Amino acid sequence: MDCFKKIRVREYEENGPKTVEAGPLWHLKSEFLVDLNKINFENLPSVMLKLLNPTSAVCGMPHDKSVELILKYENFNRELFAGYIGLINIGKTNQSSNIYVNIRCMKIEENEIYLYAGAGITEDSNPKDEFDETNRKMNVIANTFNLYL
Repeated sequence: MDCFKKIRVREYEENGPKTVEAGPLWHLKSEFLVDLNKINFENLPSVMLKLLNPTSAVCGMPHDKSVELILKYENFNRELFAGYIGLINIGKTNQSSNIYVNIRCMKIEENEIYLYAGAGITEDSNPKDEFDETNRKMNVIANTFNLYL
């Protein structure tokens, strides 16, 4: 909502947050619906992606402080982790676009497998609970290949 305010878009519909199941995990999901024809802002999806990146699912909250801590303490290249999946500005023929944040992925390289998953850390987070949840996220990927962590 703050991003909409920054670019002065007031004509949107918010659905959520609601709890949705994805595999054995539950997530909070909010949907924001905007009629691009009505507001005459054709490149809104691209503008919003720039404003939202990185999302709280990727870097936590409060946003600025979280980004600062990640840049200071994280000692690896995220590579495929935390990117966007989906089409943006897809044109007038297709009337919707779904964009997802990639917060779990696997990289297979020769004889090694790398699993990436993140924890949505906030000021109220319990580090052990976040660690356990991150392991459950990685097991969703690992179980696909009969790997167990």
